[in-house]
Parts: sequence; C-alpha cells; structure tokens
Amino acid sequence: MATAQAQANTRTHLTLKGSTALVHEFFTYSVQSILYQRNIYPSDDFKTVKKYDEPCAFQILAYTNKNAQAPKEWTDSDPRLIQQGQAEQVRLRSFSTHVHTVEGMVAYRREQDDD
Repeated sequence: MATAQAQANTRTHLTLKGSTALVHEFFTYSVQSILYQRNIYPSDDFKTVKKYDEPCAFQILAYTNKNAQAPKEWTDSDPRLIQQGQAEQVRLRSFSTHVHTVEGMVAYRREQDDD
C-alpha cells in the first residue's frame, strides 16, 4: 500500500517516452491541428489525416433556460473578429483532471444600444 501511494505522489508532471521521431511527429501534428482549428492559415493548406485515435477538438454543449430569448435559428459560422469594446464574455466552470485543467469561456458580440 505504501508503494502505491509513493508511486502516486511521484506523478507530478507529464513525461514523453519514445523515439525522437515519434515525439517530433506528435508535436508537429499537435501544432498543425491548432493552426487548422484556429483558422490561422486557409484550410486548403492542410491535409486531413487521422492520428492517435484521439480527438484534438471538442464541442461544448450549452443547456439554457427555455424562457431565455434567443434567435430561432442558430447557425455555425467561420471565425469572426469582434471589435474591442463590443464583446462580452462568460466564463464557464473549470475542472481539473490529474493531467490537465480545463477552463471554458464563451465570447460573443454585445448588441448595439439604440441610445
């Protein structure tokens, strides 16, 4: 029992094991995935491949009050730039695993006041 606790206490950081080529491939894939998801370069510049049988992106489902006012049709769109001073942000509840901390946030454009 003491051995199991000692092993659990020594796991304080992420380690990379494998050949240099494997670690290089993983980081290359990870960086390319981030560049693609953030739409840094045109999607035509990327080739879609499946690696590691793990998703590198996820969607957050929002459960709202049925009485809340919202457009009848919500659609996905390409990323849009929101001008400074026109944005509002809602921070979602964060949670942690033994390896990662997840902090979610939603930013949206504030309606213009008709003053």
